[in-house]
Amino acid sequence: MANFGCGSIYHSDWQNFDMRSIPGEVEQLDLTSQLSLPEKSFDFIYCSHSLEHLGYLHAVQLLTEFYRLLDAGGVCRIVVPCFESLCKEYLFRLEDCRRSGTQQARRNLEFITTLILDDLTKETNDGLKMPLLQQGYYDNQYVMSVSGFEPSSAQLANVSRPSNSWRKIKSFMALPRKGAFLRDRLFAQSDPRANGYAHKWMWDPVQLSFILSDIGFSSIQEMTFNTSALKTWSHYGFDSKTDNSAESERHPLSLYLEASKDAS
Repeated sequence: MANFGCGSIYHSDWQNFDMRSIPGEVEQLDLTSQLSLPEKSFDFIYCSHSLEHLGYLHAVQLLTEFYRLLDAGGVCRIVVPCFESLCKEYLFRLEDCRRSGTQQARRNLEFITTLILDDLTKETNDGLKMPLLQQGYYDNQYVMSVSGFEPSSAQLANVSRPSNSWRKIKSFMALPRKGAFLRDRLFAQSDPRANGYAHKWMWDPVQLSFILSDIGFSSIQEMTFNTSALKTWSHYGFDSKTDNSAESERHPLSLYLEASKDAS
């Protein structure tokens, strides 16, 4: 099983890949190039909230690579922000703001607009929404319901999840060339469209299904964050988060598509 573009969400039972390596945990891999892995390597491929960071042609190229890497009968699970759901939410909030004109309605409309457009247009890594989130400008409950963000400066600074912080510390200590690592981070490309922070495309279930079908995938179907053709899916908790011991969706308004490679 392979997890591509995993970031800090990975599991030891999987082979994990990301643009930045974590020694012993995550292998470095450039998803914009042909993947240096043999065909039919995996029976299940998972890629969450990574495809939207690639331009359209690179995204199609990556999906084609996934098809090559899947064994016959294997399944590919793609998770992306759902452009259809985001647009429907925007239209709903637009009408709500027209009707009520309240400050809360205005800020909810502003947030959903920014949620859609900020990552596509931002000129800095933080964009427009992060400073406003940290200042408490938006309605916390609404922000959580449509984005999964916890509107606090601690969470948005990526220090609220001890497990992730510990992983980063452990990974840094294991690096053989710590000075070079820090130098690369300090002088990293600041353009969010070049360093991977920006979104370069948006996907809806119809168009993404067309692309998957064109590549050769079959049995394409929408799932939820906690359902999958993989029987042990809930064990890994990749698309869910735990709040007060209750499972909830890590990224609301997401599209979950699974597609199969026909057995030969």
